[in-house]
Amino acid sequence: MGLEDFRCFPESQGIYFCIRSLREIWYIGKSSNFRKRWKRHHKFEALKAIQDVCIYFLSLEDSSAFAISNAEQAYIKMLKPAFNDTSKPEKYLSIAS
Repeated sequence: MGLEDFRCFPESQGIYFCIRSLREIWYIGKSSNFRKRWKRHHKFEALKAIQDVCIYFLSLEDSSAFAISNAEQAYIKMLKPAFNDTSKPEKYLSIAS
């Protein structure tokens, strides 16, 4: 689904992945309601500037907030998406230019 299609996003909880061309994972996050989260997401403009970025959802309806947070951190640690690395802001500047 495209990032701007947030009205079509599910209202469920879980983890979401911002992926470009089904190969490059740019951002991983968690939410208790995907649709509400993306209305004003802090990474929306930066991700929108990258061509062909889509969002994929992993709904975890029966999971606790703690379990979802642990799963999100495990995916971030394993996949190392560029926009989850807040220790290197220069990466974000070079991507948008």
